[in-house]
Amino acid sequence: SRPPSPLLKPSFLRGKMPREVGPGIRITAECMEGDRRRVTVQIGRSLAESQWLVGEKIGFPDPSLCRIYNKHGAEIDKNELLRDNDFVYATDRQPERHSTVLQKTVSRTGSEAAPPSTITPGGASTIAGD
Repeated sequence: SRPPSPLLKPSFLRGKMPREVGPGIRITAECMEGDRRRVTVQIGRSLAESQWLVGEKIGFPDPSLCRIYNKHGAEIDKNELLRDNDFVYATDRQPERHSTVLQKTVSRTGSEAAPPSTITPGGASTIAGD
């Protein structure tokens, strides 16, 4: 178990009332650096809260620096873009420093090379992505 963070928790996590969560949506996040740890988190009421929860559960030294990216490498900038059971990537690096790591991560998983959706003669179909 990790020692408590010396940083103050953001205002949305302070207080004695139970934390309200997002509308029943959970995501799985993989750290883009280091041990590539994966965690499952129920999203918060705001993007900042969701980022903080992911960063804290992964173990970032400062969870407030957490940024979340989809499997195609696009940064999630609204909580509404997170869907139930989404698989996302997380980093605590500054945006200008993470692009190489993100490109390697996405290309390793093959997500960016997914084939387009197709319908073959006879009615069988394949759907790329989710």
